[in-house]
Amino acid sequence: MPSATSTEIAVPLPSIPALELSNVTANPTIQNRLDLFSIVIPINVNKFELLLSQHPNQPLVDSVCHSLREGAWLYATINPNDLLTFDSSSGPLDEAVSSFVQEQWDLEIAAGRYSASFGTELLPGMYSPPISTVPKPHSKNLRLINDHSASPHSLNSWIDKSNTHI
Repeated sequence: MPSATSTEIAVPLPSIPALELSNVTANPTIQNRLDLFSIVIPINVNKFELLLSQHPNQPLVDSVCHSLREGAWLYATINPNDLLTFDSSSGPLDEAVSSFVQEQWDLEIAAGRYSASFGTELLPGMYSPPISTVPKPHSKNLRLINDHSASPHSLNSWIDKSNTHI
């Protein structure tokens, strides 16, 4: 089935679960540090919504536009028994790798994909995936890796693949 046709019968994207909206650990961090949680998306959502005003599946359109404006919570279920905060970032790096990671970090901050530094400790409710490097193929250059599938509390482990409908 072509992608465009499948949107006619696709279910709307889920909203943020009520349990997470009332998360007493993460919500104060989010409310007190909005600068760390900006939604950066290169889509003019109002124009996108206007272009889809005649789409036959308006619940899907509404849910996508809401997600683009407010953020998305795509099929993740956080186990209430999981840790409230978890740092799985890498340990000490050698000088060359450390320099590369710092350069990449600065580029990501400038592009709006990473938040600026807020210190050396995670704030309540935050999880940090492992960040590492791998060599680029046929080169001596490095590639930065944010591994959302590694660690005992990986971000991807919260996604229930049976509910994704994708």
